[in-house]
Formats: sequence, C-alpha cells, structure tokens
Amino acid sequence: MTLLVVLCITLAGCCPPGVATLTVSEIPWPDEEMTSYIIQDQGGDTIGSFNMTIHKENGTYLLTQQLELTIENEQIADDVIITVDATDLKPISEARTLSIPPGMIVAEGIWELNASYNAGQLTVETETPVGPKEPYTVDVAEDAFAHDQVLCLLRTPPYEDGYTASYTNIFIWPNIEMPKATITVTGRETVEVPAGSFDCYKLELSLENVPQKYYFWYGVNEPHYLVKYDNEFNIFLLTKHPYS
Repeated sequence: MTLLVVLCITLAGCCPPGVATLTVSEIPWPDEEMTSYIIQDQGGDTIGSFNMTIHKENGTYLLTQQLELTIENEQIADDVIITVDATDLKPISEARTLSIPPGMIVAEGIWELNASYNAGQLTVETETPVGPKEPYTVDVAEDAFAHDQVLCLLRTPPYEDGYTASYTNIFIWPNIEMPKATITVTGRETVEVPAGSFDCYKLELSLENVPQKYYFWYGVNEPHYLVKYDNEFNIFLLTKHPYS
C-alpha cells in the first residue's frame, strides 16, 4: 500500500455480514528476509522503488519498509518500522518518517509518527513540519491490524479459492481511520515480473465505502512472496528475493 492510497481515503463502516474474521493461520517467512520492488504507474513507467525486510527479535518481528516515489518531478519518501507479535502478528509499535513535497493535501516537509498499541488502545504522537501535534489515544477493535503491515499480513491466511475474511484496518496518517477491510482469494494466475515468472494466488482487498479495489499476487509456494501489488494508482513488481 502506498502513501497515495492513504491520501485518497475517507472511511467508515461496520463489519460485513456473514464474513469470518481474519486470523493468522501460519507465518510462512524465515526469521530474516528482504524483498525489493520497482514501482510503476498505471501506464507502465517506473516511478520509484520499494524494499521490505523482516527481522525476528525477542518474540517479535520488525517489519521495515522503504518507499521512494517521483511524481511530477517531486520526491516522496516513506520509511516505516513496525513491530508485531511473532505469534499472531498483532501490532505493538510503529515508527514512520515521511518526506512530503509541495502540493499535497498536508504540510510539506518531514513528518514523524510514533504509534504504540497497548491493552486495546492506540496512542499516536506526531511531529509535523509546523510543530508537534497533541498526542491522542483511541480504542481499537480486537480484530485490528495496522495498515502498514498489510503487505506481510496477507501472506498468512489460508489460500483457498473463494476464501473471504474481514478485519479492522488502522490508518494513522494524516488522520486516524479504522475502516473494515474484506479480503477474498479470487484464484490463481501466472505473473511475469522482473524477478521471473511466478504461479500466484490473487487476493482482492476492499475497504468499506471506498470504490477502489486493491489486488495482491502472492507466490503459491512458501514463503508466499508478494510478487505484484496494484492499488489502481501504482503497481509494485518484485525484482529481488532471497533466492534470486
């Protein structure tokens, strides 16, 4: 998921009726992993890069993401480190630094966010280019996961054709939003990316009251690498994985 998705979303909603709650059925990745991607626009032009690393440490995983985009000759950088429980992937904390160019819907400059999850609550502290925001704390649902862990989270459900589940998806920037998300496994496809050809499961993600659909292609074989991601703004294509 990219910064552009966050900037375009206004959300609300309730749990879809008759849909199971997303649970982590298995964690397929090793204790250490790095994958790399190019980012293209919908016209096929390369506009950025994206790297993800996973590091296991003292019963947690540190999920690190580094995104760089060039849009209309302006540079966007988005660096995230999110700590999650190693058994159920529930979020524990997040540190995020964003470099925002002129012309966006928020103040240009460096934004720094720190989030912590504890006893069903989320506390967020934000340093903006024009000064700090007042820290705030909100309640979070039991089925909640952080938006910035979704690319890894969706490697874990059972990949069965037609499988559907929902969860609460937490955005913490620029404003906190907690819509219900629904994922569906729509089938299998062969996907060609710079890293090669992969047999993949295709997943669709929808957010309550948002018209766009978001699509993910994960390798059929463990550790179920994210091979391709399309959010209708940008397309991520795998260029490197540990066995490249």
